[in-house]
Amino acid sequence: MRRLADFKVSGEGPEKCLDLLRTMRERCVAVDRMHCTAALSACTLPASWPFAVEMLGMVQAAQIKADVVLYSSAISVLSRARWQLAAQLFWNLRAMRVASDITAVTAALHAYSTGTRWEACAWLLSHTSHLDSVACTTAVSSCEKAQRWEMALGFFATAVAQGIHRDAAMYNATIACSSQGGLGWLGILQLLHEMTQESIQKSTTTCNSVLTAFERAGCWEQALAFFREMPGFSLVPDLISYNATMTSFEKASRWEEVLSLLVEAKSRRMGDGISYNCCIAACQKALNWLHALALLAEMRGSLARPDAIAYNSAILASSGISRWETMLALLLECLASGVTADMQSWAACLAECEIQPAREGEKILLKHLVKYLGRSSVQVRPLRSPTPEKITRV
Repeated sequence: MRRLADFKVSGEGPEKCLDLLRTMRERCVAVDRMHCTAALSACTLPASWPFAVEMLGMVQAAQIKADVVLYSSAISVLSRARWQLAAQLFWNLRAMRVASDITAVTAALHAYSTGTRWEACAWLLSHTSHLDSVACTTAVSSCEKAQRWEMALGFFATAVAQGIHRDAAMYNATIACSSQGGLGWLGILQLLHEMTQESIQKSTTTCNSVLTAFERAGCWEQALAFFREMPGFSLVPDLISYNATMTSFEKASRWEEVLSLLVEAKSRRMGDGISYNCCIAACQKALNWLHALALLAEMRGSLARPDAIAYNSAILASSGISRWETMLALLLECLASGVTADMQSWAACLAECEIQPAREGEKILLKHLVKYLGRSSVQVRPLRSPTPEKITRV
């Protein structure tokens, strides 16, 4: 038993535990459910689920009488990667009339949460007595993955009605789910106020969910104000905080504020592809093509390599009669770097190249478009150039 526990502590994992159990059987050393439970506790990674299945097979072959602790350990392991097997094991436990405790129920809830089966979570909550905060939090999390914020509030209300202590994890899960829409940012601020009243410490995760709610509601001013309040909660904004606030600015076409936040984020050694994409998209909406191209050039020299979103925004920002060469160069660079070009980028470039001075560029573009569509055998013919007054910009 001590040897099995040592394997868990040392991180040598389930392979060693399984080998030890096999050796014990080969040497006619009795293997009981405590040995198997200890071995299952070593299966801490999602990829270790096959070992858990083999251990269960060993339990069955040795006719070991499993108890709720062993089953709960197995359900917990399987719920991380094979939630269907975990759920089946839970119902096998009930069919054998083995009394399931809150640990087994919570493990089953986690399995259903992984499979976004919020309905099953609702049934389990309604048919389980003596719930705790972990079980309710797990049920709320299942609603977040299934985007059912109203059910999350229902589970939260169940905890309130049963007098279950609402901790930071439960509030975080409820706020994260509610930030997807429906409740609105005012309702989320109410939950935040309740946390303050109950002296529950807010975390960066809490604040990021609130910032996401502001972003989705299009409330960039509230997002900025809340972002600046985070140090007052003794919290330091992380990359997600910056990106959520920057996205709020981008949606409101506040390109100067977005660039200012990017500079601030970079001064703290933050900033990724999402950060740059927000800035380039904001510049595109403001038709600020110079800043968009400068940001794209900056991305090339950073770890955040330009993707289709970055190229598309830069191409659209460059749309103009005198800049078709820039747009074409960006599109060709996009293809050369192995990035799949957005069809909106193709359309924008074609629209710009339909003017008379761009006929040669149009031929090059159409040739690449035919190749891109997998029809290289088709002869490329330039489009007929429209009169200037009929040119429609994308």
